[in-house]
Amino acid sequence: MDLINDKEEALKAVKHGGTLKYVSEELRNDKEVVFAAVNRNGDALKYAPKELRNDKEIVLEAVKHGGTLRYASKELRNDEKFVLEVVRQNGHALLYASKGLRNDKEFVIEAVRRNGYALQSASDELLNDKEVVLAAVRRNGRVLKYASDELRNDKEVVLEAVTDNEDALWYASKELRNDKEFVIEAVRQNGYALKYASDELRNNKELVLAAVRQYGGALRYASDEIRSDKEFFLAAVRHSDLALQYASKELRSDKEVVLEAVRHSNLALGYASGKLRDDKEVVLVSIDRDYRTFMYVSERLKQDKDVVLKTVLSGCSWEDSTYGSFDWKFRGNKNLKAISEFVGEGVFPKIKEVDLEDKLYGEDMIGLLTLNEIRNGKDVKIDSETLAKGEAIFEAARKAHMKRQGIESQKAGIDPIGS
Repeated sequence: MDLINDKEEALKAVKHGGTLKYVSEELRNDKEVVFAAVNRNGDALKYAPKELRNDKEIVLEAVKHGGTLRYASKELRNDEKFVLEVVRQNGHALLYASKGLRNDKEFVIEAVRRNGYALQSASDELLNDKEVVLAAVRRNGRVLKYASDELRNDKEVVLEAVTDNEDALWYASKELRNDKEFVIEAVRQNGYALKYASDELRNNKELVLAAVRQYGGALRYASDEIRSDKEFFLAAVRHSDLALQYASKELRSDKEVVLEAVRHSNLALGYASGKLRDDKEVVLVSIDRDYRTFMYVSERLKQDKDVVLKTVLSGCSWEDSTYGSFDWKFRGNKNLKAISEFVGEGVFPKIKEVDLEDKLYGEDMIGLLTLNEIRNGKDVKIDSETLAKGEAIFEAARKAHMKRQGIESQKAGIDPIGS
């Protein structure tokens, strides 16, 4: 194949994946052409002349695009400041640094602080140096796998690694992964690490509960025996929104367990059995905690007056806000649609579609608009206490809104009464 001698043609070729190998020697000495080539493929550096393989800008660009120090000049591979900059881009680059740098403790510590994976290229002596390895695993727990056997059996080192990344426990010594007290401490730092505990420890209630308290999803790694243990789950659901998701089919159908779960989690009802999502007592407890769990309710109970009213009233509860107004839990058109879906035919009058921008109270008042519809419904019977509560909420909201409008008007220099 004829070598490319035209610079414009060469630039076009290397930018589209062509290699410097087919560019004339003259153009391989052209910094612009070489820069374009390594920008496309870092390994193209190996075809560059010695002078450009000693150019920091060219070599750094090569590393940024998949290259290494392998083809850099000996001078650059022994340049501490430059190698540290390269390691920041690619931790594996230390592999091609000079032997002296890879065995220099202070230099390697600085390198692993910038990129934990630089530990892989440290000398065997430094892979057994606790100070070096601690610096590396604090940056990236997974690099524990490159440490010496002795340090992978060191509790302090492994705990630091697990704190950063749960996968690190997999690289710990077998002895530590079977040490109950150590693994308990590890899962307290990172519950997900339960995944790598021994089979025996994943069947230990104390240890699994410690993991669940840190991260509820850790239950997926518990033994089948624990995931079917009622006593354990009655405790676990108090600590994790996700607990019921990982319970056995039998426990997700156990009313006592599910009731305890919905008292503590707004997700639990979604993981309960179909039978319990059709249980009025369970549903009302869940909705009382979070009205949005209505989405998990059975179709039959979505037509139940008590359930719908509980949902609407729970959605209209207020909290103090920084503006002295109310923070209404029903917000936006999406929630208006949701409320419309809540209202079954023959239960409450159908909510009319409204243009929220034109409403006096704006989108914050959607929940109250719903109450207003219920209040004015001809075929709806509501006890006086509930109606009085609705009236009080509505009136308080109206006053708060008017007060807020007055504050905003004053800020804008407008007379709220005159306007």
